[in-house]
Amino acid sequence: MDRLAEADYDFLIIGARVAGASLALLLGQRGHRVLLVDRDHFPSDTLSTHYMGPSAVPLLARLGVLDDVEAAGFRRLTRSRTYAGDCLFEGPLAPGGGYALTPRRDILDMILIEHATRQDSVAFCERTRVDGLLMEDDRVVGARLMMAGEAAREVRASVVIGADGKFSKVADWVGAARYQDVPALRPAYYGYYRGVTALPEPTVEFFFVGDRIGFVFPM
Repeated sequence: MDRLAEADYDFLIIGARVAGASLALLLGQRGHRVLLVDRDHFPSDTLSTHYMGPSAVPLLARLGVLDDVEAAGFRRLTRSRTYAGDCLFEGPLAPGGGYALTPRRDILDMILIEHATRQDSVAFCERTRVDGLLMEDDRVVGARLMMAGEAAREVRASVVIGADGKFSKVADWVGAARYQDVPALRPAYYGYYRGVTALPEPTVEFFFVGDRIGFVFPM
């Protein structure tokens, strides 16, 4: 926390889950001074399917976090099985040995934060709520931060980034335009189950039955 007493930051990132933490990691690797903040305490869960397809796994490798994600015990998913009505389609999930992962978010998010804060130029504050943006000449120059048990502080940064999710307060404060914005089409439910007999090869299963869709992601 004492690092907040330093000079202004190059980047203030509001939201420390996969978007914010991975960006903080990349910016820190390039030597930028970054303050990453989030209202939650970590590690903590968040609503998510957890599924990271074969195109996403190489991105974890580029970030340098893939080994730690796999070391947490999540299995490589190498096969796909799709049920569409009375039809069944099955085969390799990706060519050339590609695979998917389904890491729990409390583990994935924490790994990204840990890697980001290993960079000397990255500071992280959890349980920190953003109370508003600082403006000068119609330009965002920082934000007011409310930390647990502390008085509000004003932090200045060259760039302020809203990585605070679908209902972003940062987007609302700056009047960002909405696009591709559609209402929810159906409710979603998910849960974790033990004792389910696995297929011989770790397989992602998709179910399309009438107007219902189901997924099974072996973890």
